[in-house]
Amino acid sequence: DSLRLDREFEPPDLETWHAQVRKDLRGKDYVDLGWNFDDGDPIDPLATRADLEGLPHCGDAPMSWLGTPGAWRARELIVTAEPEACARRARQALDDGADEIEICFDDLCRDALDADADELPGLSGVAIHDLTDLRTALTNVDLRSTHLGLSAGEGAVAALGQLLALADERGVAADELRGDVDFDPIARLTQRQVAFDPDDEDVLISSHTSIQHVFDDAAALIRQCAATCPGIRPLTLDGQGFHLCGADPAVEVAATIALVIDNARQLATRGVSFDEMTRAATLRVQVAHELLTDIAKLRALRLLWLIVGNAFDATRAGLRPEVQGVTSGRSRSYRFDTRTNLLRTTLAATAAILGGCDSIAIVPFDEDPASQDDAMARLARHHHSLLREESHLDRVRDPIAGSFAIERLTDRIARTAWRHVQEIERVGGLCESMRSGHLLELVLPSAESRIRSFATRSRTMVGINRYQDVELEGAPTRPVVDDATLERLRERSASRRRNRDEAACQRALDELVDASTDRLAIMRTAAEAGATTSELARAGWPDGEFHHRFPPIAQLDGDEFEELREAREHSPATAIVATLDDSKDAAAHAAFAASILRLGGYRVETRGPLQSADECHHIVGEIRPHIVVLAGSHDALSDCIDRVVDHGALVGVAGVPEPWLEARGVAAFHDGMDVVATLTRVAGVTE
Repeated sequence: DSLRLDREFEPPDLETWHAQVRKDLRGKDYVDLGWNFDDGDPIDPLATRADLEGLPHCGDAPMSWLGTPGAWRARELIVTAEPEACARRARQALDDGADEIEICFDDLCRDALDADADELPGLSGVAIHDLTDLRTALTNVDLRSTHLGLSAGEGAVAALGQLLALADERGVAADELRGDVDFDPIARLTQRQVAFDPDDEDVLISSHTSIQHVFDDAAALIRQCAATCPGIRPLTLDGQGFHLCGADPAVEVAATIALVIDNARQLATRGVSFDEMTRAATLRVQVAHELLTDIAKLRALRLLWLIVGNAFDATRAGLRPEVQGVTSGRSRSYRFDTRTNLLRTTLAATAAILGGCDSIAIVPFDEDPASQDDAMARLARHHHSLLREESHLDRVRDPIAGSFAIERLTDRIARTAWRHVQEIERVGGLCESMRSGHLLELVLPSAESRIRSFATRSRTMVGINRYQDVELEGAPTRPVVDDATLERLRERSASRRRNRDEAACQRALDELVDASTDRLAIMRTAAEAGATTSELARAGWPDGEFHHRFPPIAQLDGDEFEELREAREHSPATAIVATLDDSKDAAAHAAFAASILRLGGYRVETRGPLQSADECHHIVGEIRPHIVVLAGSHDALSDCIDRVVDHGALVGVAGVPEPWLEARGVAAFHDGMDVVATLTRVAGVTE
């Protein structure tokens, strides 16, 4: 009774809340707290229950059954160069709580090339070039109990054939295997065996491929796996490239769904239903640290899969794809403040969990295949443990359900993405959109807008375009794979080829070339005879080309800042930022200018308030800086500028420039400026 309140409080209505916000904002409206979505349209800062009225995914078909938030699997990416190191890392990962391991094969395997004197094995992945290498890499892995991912690019089917041969050696039945393979028809059309057209630099040519060939192979592989190793998902629907090239969430979702539609349409003509495709496929997407939009992006992706699946008459099982999230490769620092990546990957993993990813691969904050640093891999692995054991994100089925802001954002991304999907369909689908350049025209505006947003700092990358640690030096340049390792990998591959039964190997490869069905079984035989991964991948390659206008180029967030800062490491420069009076405005403007110059790698010295133009002249003459930035009144600036110019230093002003300053070419440092353009201009003048 002593705690009972004597008054009854009525809950405030919305207008009362608005009035209180306006009071706290000193007359401004709460709408001023809003932010712009990637397409430039404003988003109201307040979401209410009324915003959920009429949203189709918030009615009788809630999102919870479409995904499994809280039940994600921890996936370990292994990119060490040598198979022996891969075996050690795989055992460490499985002992330390990883639910899945994914072995990333090296660039040679991904391009179906053999290790020889002209090629470098072990780049960007494990040098697995034959069955013996795979046997070594999986020495400590129980094939029955381990979900195993094989990321091998053009060598994907060959790698699966080798895995079946290894399982047979160990007495493991093929139907006991669990895992996935990155066979991706669209990637084979656009990202493998690619060269620029000598007659048109805007056109790329993928050789040894055609639409007919890649989807024939996909349909055959799906049937063979369903019959032989149903626990293996052989098909990857990979939307990572759309994220990496800078697409905004709506365009990224649209392109990924268009990819799903093209695969479903092509496979349907070959007798593979949508349900069969769903059982065979992994939908792979990248997830960044922008929590609200990335959660909404993943939910929108599932909603549009639902629409597409219904159009293809899918059952309930076919409407629920297996979604694999990978922490973003564009939203990270590669040169300086790499440890801040730990915060970004934590947020990205959280978004992936709340967005309903089934498995999540967290890329280490400073992954270097040459170093084979187990500590970095362990840190990435322990993200999962922290999010389970401390944040308890594995105990709630769908914590986002009913969140007014995220549900509204999900609907917005889904509707915008669906309009883009319809545009892509009008030009003939994703393959035709890539071929004509339509997809590139769709992506470029959002990519360019994203670049501008970081350059003007309307978007923040901590440690890159704001809040940089000026004491940090750039990451040391290390060889990707050391010479001794390269020589060892080359000699190992050459020795095996010299000692194999060449006649038996060639017979198996000839049989594989002529085979139209059951190619997996023949690949297994050829692998046992000593055929290399590249030989297996190239056997039966067709003559054909696919011409398109969609270069798979990664756009890194804020990368221009790191380039400018790295250039200054090799060419040190000093800047003076001086206040010319003791006003608060001058001090604030000077602090802002100093922070901008530090982003560009300048050693900044602050001075002031200065008493006269003569004092300014003396300081500049003593220090001899490359640039002097002044903050103060009109009259004070006018008196000092000429004295600074006399010493040959570039002059800048802190604050919005007046016309007379612009006419004299004075650099200006103010909020909303294009920081990259200004720093580039300053660097060009001060070289």
